[in-house]
Amino acid sequence: MKKGISLLILFMLFATSAFLQQKDKDLITLNGVNAFTSKTEILQQFGGPIAITKPDYECGFLSSDEQGEVFYSLEYDGFKWTGTEKRDYVLEELKIEKVDSLLIKFQSELVSQNTSSTKFLEIAGDLEVSVDKSKGGVNAWFKSTLKNKEVEVFCITVPLYDDAYHFYFVDDRLDFIAYWSPC
Repeated sequence: MKKGISLLILFMLFATSAFLQQKDKDLITLNGVNAFTSKTEILQQFGGPIAITKPDYECGFLSSDEQGEVFYSLEYDGFKWTGTEKRDYVLEELKIEKVDSLLIKFQSELVSQNTSSTKFLEIAGDLEVSVDKSKGGVNAWFKSTLKNKEVEVFCITVPLYDDAYHFYFVDDRLDFIAYWSPC
């Protein structure tokens, strides 16, 4: 009897883990392509990238040194995927105004440069999120791209497991999505 209960609990843990992993993969889609996907699927949907580069991250889940694999970035006009030949690529950056013609979904709902932070939080529903409101936001690269450094930026962070996505709102409109992993 104990074996049966133990097996049932173990099965439920695996099923829950698989469901949560699938949920994270479906959290963001770009033209129907999940944020975590194969290079083949990216190339099929978006064609050849403008450039293929080797990012040089010191640490984190996209660091060649730390992960022991060579990472490549597929750079398109307005978005970038980064990954390896052995693992899925992750949608690393997405500049909303540059991809106006593409369909961006969050939690299966369409979002665009007209999506406000309030609407975004509505769509997020029960997801765990954190909100940071500051001048220029928390991302140094993103802050450097702002024309007006004094503009207030909302950063809504949606944690995955140990990593997360940052959603940046400028003048209360969705402007930029960035993948983040810990060092």
